[in-house]
Amino acid sequence: METTETTELSRVLRAATEDIEPRTGFAPDVLRGGRRRRFRRRAALSGTLAAVVAATGISVSTALRGDAPVASAPSDASGNDRSIPMVSAATRGDLAGDQAYLGAAEAAFRAGLPATVPDAARVGAPHVYWAGTTPAGRAAVVAWQVTSSAITGDDGARILVTGGTNGSPATDLKHVYEEARGVLVGLVLGDRPALIGLRVAPGGDQDGPAFLFGEGDRFLLTVNTLPLSMSTRLSVGPDGTTARGWTGMTEYDGAWFGTMGGPVVPGDVRVAYRPGAADMRNIHVTEASGPAGHPRLQRDFPAPALTGWPTDDPIRLGGSQASEEVAGLGLITELAQAGFTDPIEPMSMPGFRLIADVPGGGSVIAVEYAPDFAGGPRLYLGVRGLGPERWLFCGPLDAKAVLPVSVLLPDGKGRLVAALGAQLRYRSTVDGAWTDAGKDGAILPATATQVEVTEPGQAPQMVTLR
Repeated sequence: METTETTELSRVLRAATEDIEPRTGFAPDVLRGGRRRRFRRRAALSGTLAAVVAATGISVSTALRGDAPVASAPSDASGNDRSIPMVSAATRGDLAGDQAYLGAAEAAFRAGLPATVPDAARVGAPHVYWAGTTPAGRAAVVAWQVTSSAITGDDGARILVTGGTNGSPATDLKHVYEEARGVLVGLVLGDRPALIGLRVAPGGDQDGPAFLFGEGDRFLLTVNTLPLSMSTRLSVGPDGTTARGWTGMTEYDGAWFGTMGGPVVPGDVRVAYRPGAADMRNIHVTEASGPAGHPRLQRDFPAPALTGWPTDDPIRLGGSQASEEVAGLGLITELAQAGFTDPIEPMSMPGFRLIADVPGGGSVIAVEYAPDFAGGPRLYLGVRGLGPERWLFCGPLDAKAVLPVSVLLPDGKGRLVAALGAQLRYRSTVDGAWTDAGKDGAILPATATQVEVTEPGQAPQMVTLR
């Protein structure tokens, strides 16, 4: 998987189709030159495409794939498209010959579908793609072809299912084909089968999403033609760099199964083929919940720590016109190359960006970034014109801090401080005179020892710098 600027845009596509890459230059065309607001509008559109069905404890995401509708191949006796493996291939697994269990699994799948997946969206009949015995008990993966005609999310927005033949997403995300192919893929579990997880997958795939399920999210199951490995945690070192450990999953005749060694953060779990290799493939993990449970919604973007700080456009202190990019590659690409993002999925968008010119030359950009779900948002500093262009890890962000941004610049060039909306003053001795630093933020002398922060309508608060 590339760690290029295209990965910034890919997050809005990744939830549905893990191994597709935009055409060359697509993401830079959208993201460069202060056009972040345009990206956010498109991200909102893709958020609609990735709507979650909050019914019967089942979450559904969408597929976004292709640049042209795909003509259906001849159908079988059940009306299923023979060109879609998940609804037409022979059932695999050690329970493939147990007709009673297959019938019960299909019935459970039908009974568990929420009302937001109406008859008008379904094509043919449900098909048990895999059925077998796992350490978590008997399970089945059931699929049903769907179109984009009528599936809606919990917010009432239609879920659009698109399909294609060449694996490249549409150049314009607003250009959607109404009757393209998709497949509802469900995980059915138990001796008395019940549908516990559901996701929309691209129609052309013969591999399914990975379902995380069981008490404490202990188990992981996916159908796939490739040998898979799983990673349960993203570790973050004291210097902010990240790493993952990988464990091979066990095959059960076309399905891959894993058991967690302890409690996991669902959004931190990854499944992949050949992680780290050039031909790595990332498999989307869907957190399932039981029929009586509550849906647990997965966020496409980690929530920023500092609510109210703008994320569409950078905050430019003193009218700075310096570039947002340190090395000209894009913020996420640069953070990835510095080792600060998730090695397998550097997809999160940054939160606020704070740009300031350094007295005497050069500039810095402070960036809020949450490497997916591990450890919460952190602060990084991009440095240019002060020696080698580089990124520095500045530690976790504290949303409750009086002075959320306080970073000592390298080589004694000063200290960047910021508290959006506040009036700032500083001094360099305990009893020295206060010097006005303006509103929102500033670069103070490296000798500054205290900052006075005055929020509108509030009493001044003093922060001692460390």
